[in-house]
Amino acid sequence: MKGDLCVDSRPAVRKSAGQTLFSTISAHGGLLHQPTWQAVLWQVLFPLLDKVRSLSNSASNEKVDTGGNILIHHSRNTAQKQWAETQVLTLSGAARVFNTKRQLLQTLGDFPRAWSLLLEFIENSSLSKNNEVSLAALKAFQEILYLNKGSDGNLTSGVTVSASEETDIWGVAWKVWLRIGEESTTPTSEVDTREDLYIPSQPFLTALIQIFPAVFQHITAKFTPSDLQKLCNVLQNTVAVPVHGEASPFIIPLTDVVLTQLQDGVVHCMKLLEKEALAGPNNMKTMISPTFHQLLEFSKFACEAPPYGNIDSKSVSQVRGSYFDWVAVNYVPFGEKALTMVVNLYQRTASDMSVIQASILYSIINGSSESLQGAGTTGRKGVTMLREHTETCSTSLDVRKRTVLRVGRARLTERMRSELGSAGGSSTIYIKQLNNLDASSPLVEQFPEEVQADEIVDCQVIELLRDEILPYCHTIPKDFILKVVVLLNKGSIHSASSLTSLGNYYNHT
Repeated sequence: MKGDLCVDSRPAVRKSAGQTLFSTISAHGGLLHQPTWQAVLWQVLFPLLDKVRSLSNSASNEKVDTGGNILIHHSRNTAQKQWAETQVLTLSGAARVFNTKRQLLQTLGDFPRAWSLLLEFIENSSLSKNNEVSLAALKAFQEILYLNKGSDGNLTSGVTVSASEETDIWGVAWKVWLRIGEESTTPTSEVDTREDLYIPSQPFLTALIQIFPAVFQHITAKFTPSDLQKLCNVLQNTVAVPVHGEASPFIIPLTDVVLTQLQDGVVHCMKLLEKEALAGPNNMKTMISPTFHQLLEFSKFACEAPPYGNIDSKSVSQVRGSYFDWVAVNYVPFGEKALTMVVNLYQRTASDMSVIQASILYSIINGSSESLQGAGTTGRKGVTMLREHTETCSTSLDVRKRTVLRVGRARLTERMRSELGSAGGSSTIYIKQLNNLDASSPLVEQFPEEVQADEIVDCQVIELLRDEILPYCHTIPKDFILKVVVLLNKGSIHSASSLTSLGNYYNHT
């Protein structure tokens, strides 16, 4: 009877019935025997979830006509919105039952089957285009991953079942999370019409990312390189999603040095991967190099915001005082954070053979080429990136040479040449930045402050060449050294003319 009232055509009736049903289970569920709990699960809760989902999907989106006697809030003025409320209530109630009665439900022989079915409902609701339903589904997902607070007041995560069942349980949770992430964050390749356009909200994406650590701690032993690649795709797509213009004032930080909650969640996931790759099971140790590559991808966002499909989004600096449909968040602090993580991780793993064989040093320096070439227009970003990469180069030549001392004089000589060759080869990247000093290439009109910022970057590049490249000039091709000398000469001439121009500017003003 109560289950029938939970799907009554009258919203107030089914809301009251649903609240009463789940309150009753919560208060008196401990008195029920196993056969009764079987009936609660398979004859009440899951049929109710299925019925509510079906009715919600088929509900009309036409405005409800109340005859002018009752005012209805715009969030509940259609049958579809009213059924969405019922769907949220039902799914949240079922998740609460699995959370509070976990120990009891695990004594049932078919708990893994019930767990999988509930996750199926959560996955379906998470992919709903109704923001209220999708966000509530993720909150339900979060809730079932944790037990109630123990006597010490801390949340206890995990399912105390047999080892094989636990592996299956968390394997299902990982697959569900991955499908939700892939389907909700992958941009469409086609141009959607305004009515059909759906982009997940930042609260939804933040909740999705915050779920991953709770799942990951249970699947590290079975985590594969393929899983890592899929995870990185989800993380990259997630962080690239723009913010709706109306929500941007409430989500995008007012300062340029603060990460958004979503970006902070992605950084936390990368730190978790890094931690497990360094100290986790053997299968995770092969993932150090892919972690480097993903962090380097994130570091590029500091210079160029990632696109998201065909969405025309505007940067934060373009929307001050204006309105746009979609706004790209500030990626500078996020990219700098990723770059800092790259440097710190390299300092800890430079002697690791997998890092050496994967040419991570070359990837780090090569990945900085775009940011160094564009340093003249990126201001603080370019300076910071250059400083971090200078530190990386210095660390590589010190740490990695110490590593090869164990393999004898012949290997040492060969390895040192390889290391120095990497330094010389990578310096072709830095020499591109010196083209900014070329007097034959006229600069676009700049304010004096911008010229000074450019020269700071140029000086950092010169210092890097002086301290980290030229001391090993005997291993570097002569024609490269000549290019350095020629460009330095041109740069000195241009620098003198720039100083004269700056002086004239300030005297005039």
